[in-house]
Amino acid sequence: MQEQQLLDLSLQRRNELLVGIALVLIVLGFLVWFQKKNHEKLKDAHLQLEKAHALTQEQNRKIQTQADHLNEINQALTKANQFRDKIFSVISHDLRAPFSSLHSIIQLWDKKMLTEEELQEVMPMIAKDTHSLSLMLNNLLIWSREQMGVEEVQKSTFNLEDLVNESVELLNSQITHKKT
Repeated sequence: MQEQQLLDLSLQRRNELLVGIALVLIVLGFLVWFQKKNHEKLKDAHLQLEKAHALTQEQNRKIQTQADHLNEINQALTKANQFRDKIFSVISHDLRAPFSSLHSIIQLWDKKMLTEEELQEVMPMIAKDTHSLSLMLNNLLIWSREQMGVEEVQKSTFNLEDLVNESVELLNSQITHKKT
């Protein structure tokens, strides 16, 4: 009987051990399955991160290209502004001299410091200065319209010698005023 009890007990222990091993195997199987699911989720997340990273890099390249392009445009605009400022400086200087001489003559006439004969002597110079001012202002207006794209450039032929002689005459009157 003792042997039978020992045998029953041994069988019971074996059964308990088998049930324990089965439970451990089930738990291990569940853990493996759970780990595999987590691994798949992590793999999907990694792929999404790689896609997002690639997209970010592409966007960064586009942004850098746009920034480079904007820098080039900014440099061109800076040069254009410097050119514009230089042109306005030259134009204002060229306009200031004739206006200054006209203003001086008008002040002298207004203060009765010029005689009628002296005024008659300077009238041709006044006419020439006002004509040159009118030409300069007209050319400036044409140029500004062209810069704004309002008007198309109209090409024409002209005598270069006449243009040079006219420019020399304009400059001679300014030189004469500066000497006095």
